[in-house]
Amino acid sequence: MAVKRRRWVRLVTTAIIPLLTPCSARAASPAPPIDAALKTKIDADVRALLSATHSQAATIAVIVGGKIVYIRGYGLRDVAKALPADARTHYEIGSITKQFTAAAIRE
Repeated sequence: MAVKRRRWVRLVTTAIIPLLTPCSARAASPAPPIDAALKTKIDADVRALLSATHSQAATIAVIVGGKIVYIRGYGLRDVAKALPADARTHYEIGSITKQFTAAAIRE
């Protein structure tokens, strides 16, 4: 069961994060920054999730009131070239979106 859950977290992480990334291009005006303690907590949580799911990279965005208050890439988008992930990294998700579409239709 732990293996299935680990795969599910990886799939959700891979599917949701690319949806958030394009928001950075649409932000009209900068939102007020979040405090350093919250940034530290977010960074620690994302790194722990990447480690627990054995994922190589992720990009997250925190959006409050329709404005991006924090966006950051973690890990490597290309391990062979040692290229870091950033706020503009696009992730290929393959055909796993079919599962989410099927679940949405069933509801």
